[in-house]
Amino acid sequence: MKKRILRILSVCLSICFLLISTFTLITYAYADQSVNFTFNSFASGRGYVDGSSNGTYYSLLPGNVSLTISTYSVLDTQSNQYVSGYSCLVDLMNGTKSYGTRVISNTSSIGRWVADANSTGYYLYACGQQPCTYKIFHIEGTLHDHY
Repeated sequence: MKKRILRILSVCLSICFLLISTFTLITYAYADQSVNFTFNSFASGRGYVDGSSNGTYYSLLPGNVSLTISTYSVLDTQSNQYVSGYSCLVDLMNGTKSYGTRVISNTSSIGRWVADANSTGYYLYACGQQPCTYKIFHIEGTLHDHY
């Protein structure tokens, strides 16, 4: 009788462990991830931010991905005033593969892509849309895995 109770208890604990492990993996894989970047376009207008260079990577599963913007600002460094009408080009990348460039111009902008691999190596590459000399772009938002 004692062996039977121990066996049942062992099976129950194993099942609980598997359920908790599976739930934890699913929750992590589909979690929203914060995005926050700033870059200076300088006099050339060719400034950019590259997530692979600064070590900012995102974990995504295959499927739909979206970037929603909560903060979008552009500072003109010559007048020291915030300005509107300047867009940022944002590209979702994994290694050297591009998933396409999206135009972000305000907090209503949404970037949408389709990821094709389960990877922790996704990153964002962003630059100002020309002409954009002497501007500092600052963007914050959320990257949603499976919108």
